[in-house]
Amino acid sequence: MKREWIVLMAFVGLGFCACEPPGADSPQVSKKVQTQQGIKYLEGSGVAKDEKKALEWFKKAAAELDYTVKRKDSGRSIGINYGIPFELLKSSNPKLDMERLRPGQKMLIPGHPGAQFNLATMYEKGGDTKNVEKAAKLYKKSADAGFTQAEFMMGWLYRKGEGVPKDPVQATEWYERAAVKGLEAALFNLGTLHAEGDDPVKRDYVAAWKWFTLAKRRHGEIMREDLKREANREIKDKKTNKDAWLRAARLVLQRANSETKGDELALRARLEDVPNGLNDTRIEYLRLRADSLVAQKVSSDPSFADLPKLGLDLKKEDKAEAERQASLFEFKKDPWEEQ
Repeated sequence: MKREWIVLMAFVGLGFCACEPPGADSPQVSKKVQTQQGIKYLEGSGVAKDEKKALEWFKKAAAELDYTVKRKDSGRSIGINYGIPFELLKSSNPKLDMERLRPGQKMLIPGHPGAQFNLATMYEKGGDTKNVEKAAKLYKKSADAGFTQAEFMMGWLYRKGEGVPKDPVQATEWYERAAVKGLEAALFNLGTLHAEGDDPVKRDYVAAWKWFTLAKRRHGEIMREDLKREANREIKDKKTNKDAWLRAARLVLQRANSETKGDELALRARLEDVPNGLNDTRIEYLRLRADSLVAQKVSSDPSFADLPKLGLDLKKEDKAEAERQASLFEFKKDPWEEQ
């Protein structure tokens, strides 16, 4: 079992414009906006790609600031103005009553965890900017704020001993923090760690099978979510148009990598039988068909190719116990998905 996953992505999901926000370089501007600016330049979205500018914006957004409370300020308004979640603002100022701030009080505006994550990634992978130790410190700041991808990266660094001393126990703990929020790569890497063992973490095939089972479950959930979004985009404002539904059905089959003439004919026949007004019935059928195709694709995914071998090393009752544990596992909501 050699394969492990690594997640390296820009902190997106923020929704940003292609224009330079007014006063974006001001220390009073939202750190969320500054993070968005960094992503724009990193990805070349609406502007010419420029990693140096991206680095500058991420540094601004990742930096902590001292702030003096003004007369009309509240903790929540300050959080909104700076693009920092209220709970993070509270935890960064434990001695202050954030619900009853007084003018003149001094407080800390923390750096944005998304910016810290992106800045860390640039330091970890950069050419002239490469500095793994600095990257590890930034990942840690972001992870301490509960940023899921940073939690995963702390697990990765401790597993490999990059930027921090190698520590499989710490790696396990950080991977688990990301895994409980449904990060597929963390689930998979936990399975790999337990399947291989890494002293003092003992080899544990039951735990490995549980985490791999959860990784497969999450893999399927993500695919289904993607398929649903794609299908919904295809049929938006055309809910009674059968041609639009057939295009959506074909898209589902293509995304599931299982398009065949027989599948398409079956879908066409099924959709033709449904009256135009029963859109919920059509959605349900499409979802069920996608579920079936997703299950096929997950089973054939090369990332899970070694699982049958692992299964042979498990007693029937141990495998059943691992799957029982997985069936009772509930992923926690990731608070940063909505940020």
